[in-house]
Amino acid sequence: MKHVFFSIMILLSISTFGQSVTLSGYVTDPTNGESLIGVNVMVDGTNKGVVTNNYGFYSLSLPSGNYRIIVSYIGYESLDTTLNLKANITLNVSLHEKSQNLAEVVITVDNDREKVQKTGMGFETITMKSISSLPVVFGESDVLKVIQLMPGVQPASEGSSGFNVRGGNYDQNLLLLDEAVVYNPGHIFSFVSVFNDDAINSMTLYKGTMPAEYGGRASSVLDISMKEGNNKKFSGKGSVGIISSKLTLEGPIIKDKYSFLVSARRSTIDLIAKPMMNMHGGSMKNDNYYFYDLNAKINFKFSNKDRLFFSNYFGRDVFVFGTDDNRFKFDIPWGNLTSTLRWNHLFSNKLFMNASFIHNGFFRDMTTTQDGFAETKNSEISDQSIKADLTWYTSFNHRIKTGGQVINHLFTTDNDNTVEKRRGAELSAFILDEFDLGSYWRFNIGARFNQFNFMGKYDEYSYNENKEPVQLIKSYDDFETVKTYRNVEPRVSVRYMINEKSSIKMAYTQNSQFVHLISNSGSAMPLDFWVPSSQLVKPQLSNQFSIGYSLNFFKDMLLFTAEAYGKSMENLIEFSDDFVPSYTYNSELDYVFGEGTSHGFELMLKKNTGKLQGWIGYTYSNTNRKFNDLNEGREFPANTDIRNDISVVATYALNEHWTFGADFVYKSGKPFTIPTSRYYMDGELVDQYSTRNNVRLPAYNRLDISATYKPTSKHTRISSEWVFAIYNVYNRMNPTFVYFDNQGTTSENNFVTKTKSVTLLPFMPSVSYKFNF
Repeated sequence: MKHVFFSIMILLSISTFGQSVTLSGYVTDPTNGESLIGVNVMVDGTNKGVVTNNYGFYSLSLPSGNYRIIVSYIGYESLDTTLNLKANITLNVSLHEKSQNLAEVVITVDNDREKVQKTGMGFETITMKSISSLPVVFGESDVLKVIQLMPGVQPASEGSSGFNVRGGNYDQNLLLLDEAVVYNPGHIFSFVSVFNDDAINSMTLYKGTMPAEYGGRASSVLDISMKEGNNKKFSGKGSVGIISSKLTLEGPIIKDKYSFLVSARRSTIDLIAKPMMNMHGGSMKNDNYYFYDLNAKINFKFSNKDRLFFSNYFGRDVFVFGTDDNRFKFDIPWGNLTSTLRWNHLFSNKLFMNASFIHNGFFRDMTTTQDGFAETKNSEISDQSIKADLTWYTSFNHRIKTGGQVINHLFTTDNDNTVEKRRGAELSAFILDEFDLGSYWRFNIGARFNQFNFMGKYDEYSYNENKEPVQLIKSYDDFETVKTYRNVEPRVSVRYMINEKSSIKMAYTQNSQFVHLISNSGSAMPLDFWVPSSQLVKPQLSNQFSIGYSLNFFKDMLLFTAEAYGKSMENLIEFSDDFVPSYTYNSELDYVFGEGTSHGFELMLKKNTGKLQGWIGYTYSNTNRKFNDLNEGREFPANTDIRNDISVVATYALNEHWTFGADFVYKSGKPFTIPTSRYYMDGELVDQYSTRNNVRLPAYNRLDISATYKPTSKHTRISSEWVFAIYNVYNRMNPTFVYFDNQGTTSENNFVTKTKSVTLLPFMPSVSYKFNF
C-alpha cells in the first residue's frame, strides 16, 4: 500500500441517534485536491455501501461496532481500513492513482461493483482516462465520441457530436456542464465536441433510469463535471493537433483552500489552410473558419461545511465565405455560454445541500450579402435559473433527496430586423427515496412535478386553410401567461441481489420536454433553432420500462450486463411535406405532431483490469414513428432506426512508454426516402413517393487504431506524449447521405436518374503532441 496515501480526521459528534453512528467525509485525489465522483465506500462482507456525490461527499450510517471499510475507485489504489465506530466520524480519504509501472490504462466506463449494486440501469460513468486512451479523429480527443461507443447510443450522423439514445431524437438529450444546459454540442458544424477534455473531471450518461433530480428532456441526461483546479500546486497541460491546440493552467490561490482552472482551445484550421491555398495559387481572401472556447473555474473552501464554486464556459465558431470581388458574402457565427455559481453547505454529517444560480444560452447569427443587399437570420435562446437540492442520509442505506428549480427561458429570432420573442417559465420540484428492504432488495422511488408557462408578448390568431392569419383573437402582454402545462413524472427502480456478484433490476421512467429543437438537417447543426411549448406545440412525453441483469465474474475481472427496454414517445415534431424553412416562430404552423415507439436490448461485456482492457457492446433496436399527416397516417421506420449495432473497444498497455488502442464499429444502415418513380409535368421533374424511409443505406463499419508514445523525460516535472491515430483504417466508403444525379435528356430519350452517395470521412491519419508541467 505504499502507493496509497490517506488522511483521516476524526471529529467527535455532539450527539448520536440511538445506537446509530455516521461515517462521512470527502474523497479526493491528493496530487491536485480534485473531488473524486462516484467512489464506492463499502462495508466489507456486505452489499452495503454508498457512492460519493458530484462533490466527492459521502455519508454512511451504521450501528455501533467494528467495521472494515473499503474505499475503491477505478484507476486508483483502494483504501482498506478497520474502524471502531462508537460515535460520528469524519473520514476524509485521499486515493492515489495506480503506479505507471503497472502499465494499466483505465478505459472503464464505470465501477463494476456499483453497476451491480445500484438500482439504476442504463447509466455509464466515464473518466477522462478513457478519452485519452482511445483512437481519435482529426487528432482531437472527444468525450462525445466515446459516448457514441456505448450500447444504445448512436451518432446523429457520421462524425457528428450530436447523438441519439434508444431511438430518441438528438434534441431529447439534456447536456449539462456544471449544471448549466449546453444547447449546441458541436464545433465545425458538429464534427468536434464543445467539451474540452482537459477541463473535465468526469461525466455520467443516464439512458435508462433517469434519477428524479433530472428533467426537461425525453431521452437521456449527460451530466458533465468540470475540474475544480489544483489546490496543491501550480500545474499545466496542453496539446498541439491538426484541428486545434489547447492550454490548461491550474493551481492554488491559497493552498488547500482556494484554487483556479483556466483552459483555452483554438482551432488551427485557418492557420494551416490559408498559407496552403496561397502556395498553390488559390485565394481565401474572404473565406475563413475558426473556433475557440474557454473554460474557467474558481472554487473556495471556506470551512469544512461551506464551499463555493464559480465556473464559466464560452465558445464560438466563425464561418465566413465570400467571393473575391465582395459581391457575395455568407457570415455565420454561433456559440454557447454558461455560468454557474454553486454553494455547498453541510448542515450535519447526514444533511448535504447544494444551491445553484445558472445562466446559459446559445446564439446563431446568419448574414447573407448579395450586391450590397443584406439578409439576416438570427436566433438565440437564453436561460436564467435558480435551483437547490437537499440530500438526507437518514440511516444505513437509506437516502432521501429533494429539491426544485425555476428556469426563465427567452427565445429570440431576428429576421431582417423583424424581432420575435417568446418566453417560457419552467418550474419543477422532485423527491426521491432510496432504501434497502432486507439484504437483497433496494428501491428507488421518486417523482418529479413540472409546470411550464408559455408567456407573452404574443398575438393569438385564427388561420385559414393556407395558414394565413384571418382574425386576431387576443393579444397577451409581456410575461402574461398564454398557456400552462402541468404533469407529474414517476421514477421507480428496483434491484434484487441474487448473490454478491449478480443482480436483476426493473425500472419505469417518465420524462417530459418543454423546449424543442426545430431542425431539417438530421444532425445537430447551428442552423437549427429552439422553440418553447406553446398553444400549438405540446410538450414531448416519453415512457420507458426496462429490465436488466448484471454479473461480475472471472475473479471480478469481467462484467456482463444485459438490458431490455420498451419506450413510447408522444407529441414528436416533424415538418409537413410542403414545409419551406423560414427560421421564424410562425413556422410552427408547418409542424405536424405524432408518436413514436422504440424497443430493444443491449449487451455489454467489459474488462477493467490488466494490460488489455476494453468492452464489447451489442444493441438491437426497432424504432418507428407515426404521424396522422405524414405517410398517409401509416407507421414508418424512424430516421434513428438502427437495427443492429456492434462496438468493440480495446487498449493494450505494452509498457510504460507505449499504449495501443482500437475500436471497431458495425451498424445496420439508416433508413431514408427515395422516389419510386419520376416523371415530367409541364417541363418540371416530379418525384412520386410511396412511403417514408422506404430504403436503407448500406451497413456501416469502420476500424480505428491509435498508438500513444510517452518518452522518458529528463525533467521530473515535465512529461509529454505523442498520439498517432488512423480513422477508418481500411478506407471504408460509408455513405453519409445520398443524392440523385440526372443524366441525359428526355428529347434524346436517354434520360436516367442515378443514386449517388457522399462519404465525408475516409482514411484519415492524424498526429498530436501533448505535454504536462
